[in-house]
Amino acid sequence: MIAGQRKISSLFAACFFFVLAVSIGFSSVVLHRLAGLQSQARELHQHSLSITHSGQEMLANLSRMHNLVLQTILAPEASRRNDLSATLRTLDTVTLTNNSQLYLDTVLRGDLAVASSESAEIRALEGDVSRQLDAWHATHLRILDLARHNHRTQALALAASASIPTYTLLYTRLEPAVLKVQARAASLAAAAAGSANTAIREAWWILGALVLLNILCGATALRRIGLIMKDDARLVTRLHENEQRLQMALAGGNQGTWDLDVPTGKLNFDAQWGNLLGYPEQRDRPSTIGQWADRIFSEDRERVLAAVHNHIAGRAPEYRAEYRMLNQAGEVRWVAGHGKAMHRDSSGKATRVVGITQDITQRKLFEQEIWAMAHTDILTGLPNRVRLYDRLTQMIAYARRHGQMFALFFLDLDGFKAVNDKYGHDIGDKLLQEVAARLGEVIRSEDTMARVGGDEFIFLLNGVRNRDDAATVANKILGMLRDEFFVNECRCRIGGSIGIAIYPEHGVDMDTLVSRADDAMYQAKAKGKNNFQFFQAEADDTSTGGSAAA
Repeated sequence: MIAGQRKISSLFAACFFFVLAVSIGFSSVVLHRLAGLQSQARELHQHSLSITHSGQEMLANLSRMHNLVLQTILAPEASRRNDLSATLRTLDTVTLTNNSQLYLDTVLRGDLAVASSESAEIRALEGDVSRQLDAWHATHLRILDLARHNHRTQALALAASASIPTYTLLYTRLEPAVLKVQARAASLAAAAAGSANTAIREAWWILGALVLLNILCGATALRRIGLIMKDDARLVTRLHENEQRLQMALAGGNQGTWDLDVPTGKLNFDAQWGNLLGYPEQRDRPSTIGQWADRIFSEDRERVLAAVHNHIAGRAPEYRAEYRMLNQAGEVRWVAGHGKAMHRDSSGKATRVVGITQDITQRKLFEQEIWAMAHTDILTGLPNRVRLYDRLTQMIAYARRHGQMFALFFLDLDGFKAVNDKYGHDIGDKLLQEVAARLGEVIRSEDTMARVGGDEFIFLLNGVRNRDDAATVANKILGMLRDEFFVNECRCRIGGSIGIAIYPEHGVDMDTLVSRADDAMYQAKAKGKNNFQFFQAEADDTSTGGSAAA
């Protein structure tokens, strides 16, 4: 019996120590895994937020650089252009040398290559963005050099033809990459949160088991959990600080974020979006896609909603649109919206879409001003030769398609040089402005009038049925020019010689029509000036023109 009790005691002791050893070993393994999950969660959160912050900061700096280039061109004073150029050079070094290249090398080549099926796409995107970045960099350096040497006309033309389109294409290619990184950051954060929840459940299960099996093991586990919770608290603090830095980067780039729950139609805009459009309070911001659509400018609404629905339905890989919105004060603001579906159901329809909204009002105003300066005669405010030829190309295509006629007038002022020589160029410039104003009263709004030389004007008259219609307008112009002009108390008398070419009678292409109207103008001058002539292959005495008195 004693021997049996001893055996039982030995067996109990052996079982106890076995259970104790197993408990200690099992708890050590689980606690080690818990620490690993916690460390992994911290690294995932920090890494994803760092990438997101880097991308947003890069986009913000590129936007600032583009605006500085435009401001440098438009700056009227040399000292102001020098200050803007110095600021741009500093930002240029930081953005292109550090932020952009680091982002391309680290993010596009490394972190975005999440699957082998995407590797070719990522390599193509990286190469495309690098080439566009180099092209834009070289273009804006050339623009700054032209602006520094006071060649504003060439700088304006280069900005309108190369810098602005290259920047728009560059931004269009970079922004999807940044949004894709944001999506991956959200996925990483969700995975980290799930791992943390699993780890906490395992920790509590082990804690209960250890309390029953061994107080010592339970105390050790409690101590370890306390250390982990302290680390979590520090991690939350750091994440909050990173989030604040991210918000500052978004604010610097005039950007805000939004999240659309497609099944319910609920739309959530962050505080930065509210600040952009004057809705600082959450209750004042649109909470549904319908409320948001009501704030879109009426002319843009249908186009923007179509872009959203096409992406939700899977017909477009992303949502992207530039449009006008009304802020809380009722003012029109230009914004650029970009979004991508995070989840889709089995039918391919998006269930959740997240994106970015950027205020691009200043950029749009700069681009519109540069476009106007590149296509408008500065002295008279009329379209210049570039804008005229664009309009003439459209009229030829329309007239050819609908079988219609139109007239091209080439007007050269008679006696203008004498006014310039007698009163000086200031009076001559003001006289040209007066002439443009009077001509504007004769020409209809649907017609086009442009200044193409010192005292040369071209008119495009739409809806001309025959030569008599063109002659009537020509007589009105000549009669208007016959009246005296009073410029700064100087009495000026001028006239005009007009050459007329009719489409398609005198030509069916742009160069031919302009050349033949010019020839007809010289025929009018040869006939004594102050008259109009229709183009004819050889000058003769047939009745093809008239005078102001006709």
